[in-house]
Amino acid sequence: MFLWTFIGGGLLGIAGGLLTTLLIVVLRGGSNASVVLLFSALSCFFIAEHLMNVSGIMAVTFAALLSRHMLRHHQQELLSSALTSIDWLGVLLNAILFMLMVLVVTYDMFAERWLAMLIAIAAGLVARFASVSISAQLARLAGHRIDWRWQLVLSWGGARGAVAIALVLALPASLPYWWTIQSIVFALVLFGLLAQGPTTCRLATRLTLKP
Repeated sequence: MFLWTFIGGGLLGIAGGLLTTLLIVVLRGGSNASVVLLFSALSCFFIAEHLMNVSGIMAVTFAALLSRHMLRHHQQELLSSALTSIDWLGVLLNAILFMLMVLVVTYDMFAERWLAMLIAIAAGLVARFASVSISAQLARLAGHRIDWRWQLVLSWGGARGAVAIALVLALPASLPYWWTIQSIVFALVLFGLLAQGPTTCRLATRLTLKP
């Protein structure tokens, strides 16, 4: 099931990216490209989650990466104009998601699920450090050495945000332990915002890395 969800989402994203690229090239114009990109992201996510039961995030990610790669030479100016023109939408949607989180967060979450929150934060940090370290070792085998200081900054700077909030708010209340899962995700996001975010730049400076 995991392989189908992951790979199926990627394949759908590749198909969506090819179609998106074709439409942008044919229609041209920054406004047209903005509409195509927005429609592509929404349609890829909807088809993946509700029609094919695969990962919507993987579908959107692959579609975006493929479109950017295919348009990087001939349509770079057009693509940059389109991305700039829809930046306001990303800011707006992020603001809405965080407002929803504020409305849902309660004191009872911290009073009753504090242990689960602490375990999740610790597990998230360990997983992040492990993933960065493993990726760095694989890069080293390929001939690209990543300084341990950058590994530390990448590990500590792995804050969670809008995507995690959107996913957890979509959980049905009938799902067992949904409230615990929601509490854990909110704790991870708040920890990223209040602890990791404000200190990442200071950590990079202390390690003599230019932020």
